[in-house]
Amino acid sequence: MKILCLSAYLPGRGLHGGSSRIFELFHYLHRFHELTLLTFRNKNDDDSRVHELKQMCDKLIIVPMPERRPFYLFPFEPFIDYMSGEFRARLQKLLKKERYDLAQLEYIQMGIYLKELGSIPTVLTEHEVNFMAYRKNIPFLSNPVQKIKMYYDSLQVMKRELEILQRVDRIICMNRLEADELHGYVPADKIDVLPHGVDTDYFAPHDAADVEPLSIGFFGAYHHYPNVDAVHFFVDRVFPLIRERLPAAKFYVIGIHPPEEFHALRDRPGVVITGFVPDIREALARCQVIVAPLRLGMGMRVKVMEALAMSKPVVATELAAAGLDVSDGQHLIIANQEENFAESVCYLLQDRQCAENLGREGRKLVAERYNYTSIGQRLEAIYQQVVKVR
Repeated sequence: MKILCLSAYLPGRGLHGGSSRIFELFHYLHRFHELTLLTFRNKNDDDSRVHELKQMCDKLIIVPMPERRPFYLFPFEPFIDYMSGEFRARLQKLLKKERYDLAQLEYIQMGIYLKELGSIPTVLTEHEVNFMAYRKNIPFLSNPVQKIKMYYDSLQVMKRELEILQRVDRIICMNRLEADELHGYVPADKIDVLPHGVDTDYFAPHDAADVEPLSIGFFGAYHHYPNVDAVHFFVDRVFPLIRERLPAAKFYVIGIHPPEEFHALRDRPGVVITGFVPDIREALARCQVIVAPLRLGMGMRVKVMEALAMSKPVVATELAAAGLDVSDGQHLIIANQEENFAESVCYLLQDRQCAENLGREGRKLVAERYNYTSIGQRLEAIYQQVVKVR
């Protein structure tokens, strides 16, 4: 099958959950299909990812991400940051020369290019249902003006998102909760649930000697605001409770695009902002416990799965574990309130046997249920159905 993929972000391991998913599925699909990738790229993206993608793509076209638009109080186009004349021109030029059996859209923002795709069958991956994520943000805002703005934005995003979803041939959601939410707006037979996976050969356990005692890690891409909120929540409300009991504890904030507001966190005792790391596995291997203190956002948390694959003990909020078939106390520990979260982290830092048991069971779970070979096969079956119907 000849497949055209449009992506809002450059695929690659260790960047963020969505990028990792696209990369891993490309790694599976390129062995059986002819792949063309047209993708945006942030200026800070690592060149090594481009080299890896060239090995898998028959055609690879990379367009710089447009500069962020000026702030609009009430924007008419919620996905305006992804409107690019260069991206559209490259797509039009490509479609004049090539014929494709199917177009895969990665992220809802790529739906703004549906007109150019014409009659090509389309599959869109909803990495998170955006209007649901916006609504979840509102209770966490204290400024009344910000709340009004967020509510307005959620309505604008909902209108645009549903317009796009109604036009594509098939929708892939990360978990059943989000799929069920969309059933009220989109025919159920258009929606499939295909979770994130993890490459357990790549994300494998490291030697215990690599671990730094009393080290805690969180990793993510910080252009995604829920990750920023998670860091502030942990640093402001959880980590001080941990330091009261374990004064030598350190918290590593790992990942790309740390915002300027994180500079102030460097002065907090025990907080280390690493920024981009060439190999996320080495950073995770160093940490004794991985945390996922997420309060906002939707989708499925690849960061949790990657940590479990490396046999790391994980403490996560219920939201961070959503969509994963995990059992609290068997595969990881779930904690939502700061006191319980801090207590759980301290427990794992001090009880080596419990931490090892969680790590072992967590890796076993993702290896059995979330491997990309089975996910890739299910995606191929969806492609075949879509092409056959059209």
